Amino acid sequence: MAPRRRKKIRTKVSTRPIRPPGLMVVSVPIDDLRSADYNPRIWDETQLGKLMESIRRYGFIDPVIANGSSRRRNILIGGHMRLEAARRLGMTEVPVVFVDIPDIGREKDLNLRLNRSTGQWDFEKLKEFNVEMLLDVGFNATELSEIWDGALET
Repeated sequence: MAPRRRKKIRTKVSTRPIRPPGLMVVSVPIDDLRSADYNPRIWDETQLGKLMESIRRYGFIDPVIANGSSRRRNILIGGHMRLEAARRLGMTEVPVVFVDIPDIGREKDLNLRLNRSTGQWDFEKLKEFNVEMLLDVGFNATELSEIWDGALET
């Protein structure tokens, strides 16, 4: 008996955004959202000012994450600094992604993971950017010096 020939399966590449079922970005009044009192992330006025400048230039394009569970409804899990920037800019609504996490322990875990997953810089790629742009987005002269000096030491 001759072996069966396999049919080639063609897959169609989709350009639609991928998102988990039920995940939506909705506009919510700022006054309806509550900051989590356990949030360990802090910022200073300089950092907040730079974030506000980004929002002025490009809009509020990174939604905050809030709990949608009935027991923890509207408590912010991620985006406390963005919410404060929006308040100071006089915004009345912000984009929000709700997640259903009834357990405060899991909510805290997600908060920490969102705040901790910041990644690292690829200094070789950073050197390809214009220095004025790097300064404008928030790098200071000391950090830029470390980027270039560190590359000279290797």
